[in-house]
Amino acid sequence: MPILQEKIDRHVGGKLQEFRKAFGLSQDQLAEKLGRDPDIIRQSEEGKRRISADELWQLCVILDVQPNSFFQGID
Repeated sequence: MPILQEKIDRHVGGKLQEFRKAFGLSQDQLAEKLGRDPDIIRQSEEGKRRISADELWQLCVILDVQPNSFFQGID
């Protein structure tokens, strides 16, 4: 995986964790709302798994954030 891609995946995953915690959800609770396995949330938050566009959209709806929020602060 290219270095830039890894950096973006880690950044987006970190934002996911930040937003999930701010919303007061556990990884299990978010996974249930998303209809996914909790391991998917864990791997995404760690930047070990890419978040697809449809998952990003669903996460935005669930967590009440704008899609660009996941990319704020990335260098």
